[in-house]
Amino acid sequence: MVTNRKWKKGICSAFSKDVLREILKTKNRFLSIFLIVAIGVGFFSGLTASGPDMKLTADTYFDNQNLSDFRLVSTMGFTDDDVQALRKTEGIQVAEPGHWVDTVLETEVDSEVVKVMGYDFDQLHEGGEGKMNVPLLLEGRFPQSPDECVVEATEEILGVSFQVGDTIALTSGKADTDLADTLAGSCFTIVGIVQNPLYISIDRGTSTIGSGKVNAFIMVPNDAFLEDYYTEIYLRAEDVEGLSSYSQEYRQQIQSLIPSLEKLGEERAVIRLEEVRKEANEKIADAQKELDEGVEIQQKELADARKELDDAREKLKDGEIKLADATQEYYDSIADAQQQIADARQKLNDGEKEYASGLREYEKGEAAYDKALAEALPQIEESEQMLAQKEQELTQGQAQYDQVRALVPDESTVSAVLSDPYADPSGAALLIGQLSALSQADTSQEWAGDLADYLSNPAEITPQENAYHLAVVRQVNLELDEQGKALDDGWLQLNEGKQQLAESKQQLYSAGSQLDDAAAQLKKARAELDDGWTQLTEKEREFQDGKEEGWQEILNARQELSDGKQGLADGEKEYEEGKAESDQEIADAKKELEQARKDLNELEVPEWYVLDRTDYPGHSDFGDDSDRIAAIARVFPVFFLLVAALVCLTTMTRMVEEQRTQIGTLKALGYRSGAIVSKFLVYALVATVTGSLAGLAVGMYLFPTIIYNAYGILYTMIPARTPFRVGIAVASTLAAAVTVLITVLFSCWKEMSEQPASLMRPKAPKAGKRVLLERIGFLWNRLSFSYKVTFRNLFRYKKRMLMTVVGIAGCSALMLTGFGMYDSIRDIVGIQFGELYHYDLTTVLQEELSAQQKTQVEAYLFENEEVRQSMYVQQESMEVKAPSGKSYDIYLFVPEEPDRLDSFITFRTRKGHKQLSLSQEGVILTEKAAIFLGVEEGDSIAINTADHHSYTVPVSAITEHYTNHYLYMTPQAYEQVFGQTPSYNMVQSILVEPGGEAQTLLSQNLIASDGVLAVSDTSTIKDQFKDMIHSMTYVMLVLIVSAGALAFVVLYNLSNINITERMREIATIKVLGFYDREVSAYIYRENIFLTLMGALAGLGLGVLLHHYVVITAETDIVMFGRTVKWASYFYSAALTMAFSFLVNLVMHFKLRKISMVESLKSIE
Repeated sequence: MVTNRKWKKGICSAFSKDVLREILKTKNRFLSIFLIVAIGVGFFSGLTASGPDMKLTADTYFDNQNLSDFRLVSTMGFTDDDVQALRKTEGIQVAEPGHWVDTVLETEVDSEVVKVMGYDFDQLHEGGEGKMNVPLLLEGRFPQSPDECVVEATEEILGVSFQVGDTIALTSGKADTDLADTLAGSCFTIVGIVQNPLYISIDRGTSTIGSGKVNAFIMVPNDAFLEDYYTEIYLRAEDVEGLSSYSQEYRQQIQSLIPSLEKLGEERAVIRLEEVRKEANEKIADAQKELDEGVEIQQKELADARKELDDAREKLKDGEIKLADATQEYYDSIADAQQQIADARQKLNDGEKEYASGLREYEKGEAAYDKALAEALPQIEESEQMLAQKEQELTQGQAQYDQVRALVPDESTVSAVLSDPYADPSGAALLIGQLSALSQADTSQEWAGDLADYLSNPAEITPQENAYHLAVVRQVNLELDEQGKALDDGWLQLNEGKQQLAESKQQLYSAGSQLDDAAAQLKKARAELDDGWTQLTEKEREFQDGKEEGWQEILNARQELSDGKQGLADGEKEYEEGKAESDQEIADAKKELEQARKDLNELEVPEWYVLDRTDYPGHSDFGDDSDRIAAIARVFPVFFLLVAALVCLTTMTRMVEEQRTQIGTLKALGYRSGAIVSKFLVYALVATVTGSLAGLAVGMYLFPTIIYNAYGILYTMIPARTPFRVGIAVASTLAAAVTVLITVLFSCWKEMSEQPASLMRPKAPKAGKRVLLERIGFLWNRLSFSYKVTFRNLFRYKKRMLMTVVGIAGCSALMLTGFGMYDSIRDIVGIQFGELYHYDLTTVLQEELSAQQKTQVEAYLFENEEVRQSMYVQQESMEVKAPSGKSYDIYLFVPEEPDRLDSFITFRTRKGHKQLSLSQEGVILTEKAAIFLGVEEGDSIAINTADHHSYTVPVSAITEHYTNHYLYMTPQAYEQVFGQTPSYNMVQSILVEPGGEAQTLLSQNLIASDGVLAVSDTSTIKDQFKDMIHSMTYVMLVLIVSAGALAFVVLYNLSNINITERMREIATIKVLGFYDREVSAYIYRENIFLTLMGALAGLGLGVLLHHYVVITAETDIVMFGRTVKWASYFYSAALTMAFSFLVNLVMHFKLRKISMVESLKSIE
């Protein structure tokens, strides 16, 4: 017995050593199986675990925060009795009432709709055991007073980051609604940042204010609400602890409670209606009583007011009489004083006139005097100069005349001397001296010199000369007589001129004296007038002072009277206004009472709406996304496992063929086939198990984390929970092991069926035969020897060729799927915001804009040169239900001018791009919504409004659309369906230069406007959407990297086997003289052709796989593109070829190491 055990132990030890030696001997082969299994198992386990891990993370979050199972809302709210009835309902563990109201929050960049939720934070401070929907505190603390709040982390949602300590101010968002009727205050201090398990996605639900979409939430203490009823009730069901929210058991448990809740709702609704009616009747009775008392009080107050007004009117009449008498007396005294002043003024005016007349006469005489003086003075001066000159000339002439007259002898004297020069010598000498003196004194008297000379020579005196000289003397004396007479006349004229000049001067002096006398008289008169005016001014001032004082007294009296009249008028007006106001109040009260009675009579039974977790924002979407990942996990791992099976099949087949001789020997020694095969099974199993462990260690954490984080931008939850799932680990390992073991058995089956003698002989080479290509002569004959050998080898080893092509095709298909998904995700941004949407700016307006607010908005958007065109639209959030029962939010879009809508939005079919347009008969539905609802053109759909009214509309067309769900209709169609005209609450605008400073300034001006709630530009939405879907590219990147790694392993393994199988062949051609480069090319060509064939086959397979993944991976609000770009085909094929070249490069070094001696070894 002991010997038997030792023998078995020895056998096991030898077997283990043999397997270990085989592993160490064939490390590359073992490693290829290890890697392919690691990749396959990692991918299989990672993708398979991603969906459950996502759900586990959500369930963990929901359980930690004790998420409610139901949310109840009612059209009339809830009472404490409703809450107690629910708590007593079978299957309900906890019922908690709550409050909420939608408000508008003004931020620095926009106006956002914010849901304010009431919460019992006091219970949290006390421990909070059993409290539902517990907010997850991220920062700060919970509120402790009604003016404190906690907010969600809003930076990624609103683009605004609130900090602890900030203060926010809220408004109702409606002109006819006062937030003070609902909340104790409108300003809250932020004391904490939280996450709410009710809102796990970026979708916060719909609203009836603003843009129709809730953008964020804040939580305040219940004490902040003033309502005497509850707006919602949250329920926790029994027997659901430990059940996953997304499990069928949970759904069945929840669904089983809905009928009882609805039944209770019907019962409580009747009671609530009676309570409301009773309360309303009491209020109506109180209002009627108050109205009657008000009417009685009004009549008494009006009578008292009328009496006071009549008394005031009598006092005013007496005051008017006294004022009239005082005014008359004032006017009489004023008239007397004015008369006196007027007389004095008249007298002064007369004096002024006389003075003015005298002044004019004076000025006239002065002007005449000045004129005459101006004219006479030059003449007088000229006359004086002429007289002086004349007198000077006369004086000189007189002197010369007297001198000449004294020296010129008379004719008788000359005649006496001439007749006898010798008779009187002395007389002759005197005469000669006199004549000489005359000729010297007056050179013009030459005759005197001649006569003196003539007399000096008596001997030469002749009678003829005597007669001549006597004639000269006679002539000179005559001339002197005339000259003397002329001088006498000149002196006479000179004296007369002097006399006239003296008389002219005397006249001017007399005129000047008269003017001086007149000026003195005028000066005296002026002084008298000035004194009179001074006295008059003083009298007027005294009069004016008295007049003003008297008039002020009159004015004061009049003011008192006017005040009295105004007071009376005001009293009359106040009386009439008060009477009219009270009458209007009474009329309004009567009207309100009548309307209240009418509304009470028309009051319908309220309806309870039972909402479970599938109706919570994002809850069912997250589950659907998890299921999509699970659906993908059912497809992709199959490819990896198939490729792994092919790799293992080729690897193990080669290993079995290499050990044919050993297998034959063992069989000849009597070993059973099972014992022989066990070695290969253990070998493969060791590689599989170790590869599986490595793949599980990486894939079980890596893939769920990447996928969860990729969806993290859409959802707000806790970090991913990635437990090691034993079931998935075992399943993936078993799948890999079974796949590998089957391939091992398949590889060994043929060898095990042969006889030992046959196995111990080398396997006969495959018989050569003509390949199909050889039958195409014109092509085969043009091939070189190397290419002919390549094609013969390819078609000779069809099994190897098929496995290589299939392996590479799977890798290429996976890569094309990854690149195609990237195209599908990336394309929707460009198509949606480039080809379908053309507007640049959306402005959300307040309800019921005033004329001034509307004018201001239109000035910015319709009359601005920076805006190319704008159009009013109505956008309203509604709800539609799919046949599966799941609800989807959809936006109803109504343009004011449908004819211009093509400039803002393009409607077209996705296939063929056929243009569509709105019609009066139906609506245009977006494609994704049509897919969910399962409708086509011509069908009808039911839409539910925010107040839970349902309407049916026909679908006239389905348009290409990629983001959210929309329903487009004309204003006429809207009026036909809803029975009212659209209320346009938005403006869409196309800018001249979008994205510039002008757009920023325009947005700032719009946000500052009173009538604007929010402004959003398409580029910002586009960027946000790109960021949102960018995370999905990480999943695609993982897929591409995994496929690339798989391709490399497949190519490396097959190439390695190919070289190993053909070692002797390669060594032989080396002996024949082939260079290393030629040897490598000999092998490379086969790999390249196989890679090309596999890549082409993989591209076709990838199209089908891409289509499946696109449909499976889409989220509810996004439709991915269906087109794969040519570049993706190129990248997939190019990467496959690149891996082929990389493998060839690695194999090149192995080919160089093959020794030529191998070709000389014995085949045996």
